[in-house]
Amino acid sequence: METSENLETQNLESMNWGLDKKIPHHIEGHQCINTARTTEDIHHQVNDGHDVFYSLDGKRLINATGHLTRYAVTHGTQVICHGAFCETYATEIILPDTILALGFNPFGRTRLKRLILPKNLCHIETVNPFASCFTLEELIVLSPYFVVEQGVLYTSDYKICYGAVTKDYPKNLTIHKGTEIIANSAFFRRQLDSVYIPDSVREIGYAAFAYTDLKELRLPHSIDVIPEACFQCCSLTNVVIPEHVNSICEDAFSNNEKLESIAMLGMVESMGYGTLSCCPNLFKISAPTGSKILNLKTVLKAGLGDRKDLHSRRESCTVNGRRVITMYLTK
Repeated sequence: METSENLETQNLESMNWGLDKKIPHHIEGHQCINTARTTEDIHHQVNDGHDVFYSLDGKRLINATGHLTRYAVTHGTQVICHGAFCETYATEIILPDTILALGFNPFGRTRLKRLILPKNLCHIETVNPFASCFTLEELIVLSPYFVVEQGVLYTSDYKICYGAVTKDYPKNLTIHKGTEIIANSAFFRRQLDSVYIPDSVREIGYAAFAYTDLKELRLPHSIDVIPEACFQCCSLTNVVIPEHVNSICEDAFSNNEKLESIAMLGMVESMGYGTLSCCPNLFKISAPTGSKILNLKTVLKAGLGDRKDLHSRRESCTVNGRRVITMYLTK
């Protein structure tokens, strides 16, 4: 079996920090600005002398390729593009008041301890902008469009939760009531013991809670998809999937070595490849009568294919007040 460290390295390489995955939808009424690097940007980019590249008109910071310490973004810059400062290991970045938008994870793998989000910032893509920065101690928000609450960044109306940004986030986490979207990589590699997700949440991003060592989970009744790698490498023991979920994507619960049971309260139509891989203690799967999930072929494809001579027995029981059939897996 591959080690957790090797698995994490592989997943980080394949996820590209969540940039190549489906990004949660923007919410109607929230301003959207193009933060992607365009072909024109790349062909006509200008080096400022510090291996930081800007668009020809100076309004877009496209990429920083060198190792930085302290860096002040040029006044007049409006957009920090996708992953702009990733892996620069910058310790201090100063953003001018002209900044309007941040792209996907622009500060990943930096060593920032303090950052000020300027007053005119009105758009952040729905990926945690600090998804792989674990050193931030203080995030000062001057923009009226965003707020930090207990170390977690939200839009000021709380409809989008970007995730943990500073070190003082709670280990027993309650997502703010009224939140509708949890961003990609929102709590990636942040230490969590439990999370309560309110029923206002309708969409959760890719790898939102991966590598958190999460032990307790309350999923909302308002979601219909559990996305790829969402709860990968956690410490969950029992999982209840709400009744409206119809799809569980690849690796959603992979590498939960303590997972003993998973109960689906509704008719899940599909379970992605590897959804339950590397869950050696999982021997109890529950779903309503007639579910496509309750057969050995499906669970083997979902990640239990490494078990030889797998057998099952079934019995009727109740989970959260609902009648289900439980398939007990035995070797």
